[in-house]
Amino acid sequence: MAIIHWDAIICFVMSGIASMYILQQIDDKIAYSRARVSDINDIISDSTEVDRVTEEYLVAKSDVVKIRRESDILQGEIDVLTSKKSDCENRLYSGLVSNPKELRDLETQGVSLASRITELENKKIDLMISEEEKEKLEENCKLAMDDVIRSKEQLVFELNEELNVLKDGMLAYDAERDVALNSVDDVYLREYEGKKSKVGGTAVVLVVDGVCKGCGLMVATSNVQDARSGTKLVACDGCSRFLYVK
Repeated sequence: MAIIHWDAIICFVMSGIASMYILQQIDDKIAYSRARVSDINDIISDSTEVDRVTEEYLVAKSDVVKIRRESDILQGEIDVLTSKKSDCENRLYSGLVSNPKELRDLETQGVSLASRITELENKKIDLMISEEEKEKLEENCKLAMDDVIRSKEQLVFELNEELNVLKDGMLAYDAERDVALNSVDDVYLREYEGKKSKVGGTAVVLVVDGVCKGCGLMVATSNVQDARSGTKLVACDGCSRFLYVK
């Protein structure tokens, strides 16, 4: 008749539960690292803010170019009218024109040209004020864009440094996991993996002061005692995760 060594069996179960908990801790670190790597890659690839401030700068720059073009066109018109007014005055006061009607026409033309030139010059002043405002806006947009780009470049540099640390850590965690797997019995490993797939990745949780750290509910005293004894796998009534009591 075979002799059953219960102490050895209990020790085996205890080490199985403890090994599952150790494996869970390693898997949590791996899961966190993977999630953080994904978040970092999303942040690095997100150019929304840079695109926004760049677009604002380009619009402001385009507005400056547009108003300068308008100002140049206006100045060209003023120059043409000023030249015509000068020619008109030269003829009027040259003494070469003696016909009264022609003299009146030259006077009328000169007054009309002077009025139009004054009108355009006032408009030019308004354009110059607007141009100054738009140039200031362009400058501010350029400063804002440069600041955002510098900040993004610094952030990307820091995140790439963190990525390197995370990748090194994940290699270490993978090695730790291989070691931890060797201490988990196949039966317990199947239970562990099956539970992980059902409860969102965390199969084993601590019980601290009678409270399940997975869902925050109180654990029945009998379940705490069973979990502490290690004679069987005990699941939380609230979240169904396996309970581990140190």
